[in-house]
Amino acid sequence: MKKLEDQISSWRMMITDIPGVTCFEDLPVKFAALQKEVIHSTQKEGEITARMKQMEVALDAIEIGKKNAEAEAALAKEKAEVLISEIKRIELMVSV
Repeated sequence: MKKLEDQISSWRMMITDIPGVTCFEDLPVKFAALQKEVIHSTQKEGEITARMKQMEVALDAIEIGKKNAEAEAALAKEKAEVLISEIKRIELMVSV
């Protein structure tokens, strides 16, 4: 009997160590509140992960746009150089 009383006393002391719990009846309410908190945190984590993925996709699109712009600029520079050569050739022909 003494052993059982010690165990019950030990359990009661452990229960009072849990914040917001004063008796056995508080345990289901505390667990429910903790479960809701876990669910809420998981939802927030999902929202943050989704937002991060959106940002990664946007960054990838920006990088692709930058590469396209650089390629177009290089092509325009080549065309300009060809046109300058053509103008010099025509000027040389006119001066002759």
